[in-house]
Amino acid sequence: MVNRYAYKPGRTALAIYVLVAAVLAGAINATIVFSDAAEWTESLRKPAFALSGLQMGLVWEVLFACMAAAYWVVRRTPPLPERRAASIALLAMILVVMAFPFYALLPQSLLNSFVGTFASAFIAWIVCGVVFVNSKRAGLLLLPLALWLSFASVVAFNVHRLNPPVSLLG
Repeated sequence: MVNRYAYKPGRTALAIYVLVAAVLAGAINATIVFSDAAEWTESLRKPAFALSGLQMGLVWEVLFACMAAAYWVVRRTPPLPERRAASIALLAMILVVMAFPFYALLPQSLLNSFVGTFASAFIAWIVCGVVFVNSKRAGLLLLPLALWLSFASVVAFNVHRLNPPVSLLG
C-alpha cells in the first residue's frame, strides 16, 4: 500500500520556522534583559566558566534555530505514528524551553533556577532520544540543546553554591 503524504514543508517553511524561532528567542531575551531578573542575575557570583548575558542570548538564538530546523525535518517525513510522537515531543520541548525564563529566572530564586534547568536538561535528553529514534537528523539538531542545558545545569548549581541564601539568624 502506498503511503501518500499530501504536505511536505519546503525550504520556505524552513525559513519561516527559523525566523519565528529567532523572533521568539529575541522576545524571550528581551523579556529577561528588561526585567528585574537581569539586574539580580548580574549581582550574583558566578563560576569562571559561566557565559555573559549577551553570549547566552546568542547561544539561545542558535538553539531556537536548531529546534525549528529539527521540527522542519520531522515534518518532512511521512506522518507515521512514531513520527507524530516525535513531532509532539519536539513541540513540547519547544514549549518547555520557551517557558524556561518564567519558571527559572524571573522568580529570582537560585534553587528554582537550578531545579528548572536540571529538569529542562533531563527532558531535553529524553526528547532528543525520542526524536533521534525517528529521525536521526532531527535528533542531531537537538543534541546542542541537550548539551547546553546540561552545561547550564552545572552553571546553575555552581551559582547556587556560590551564593548561599541569607540566614535570618545572622
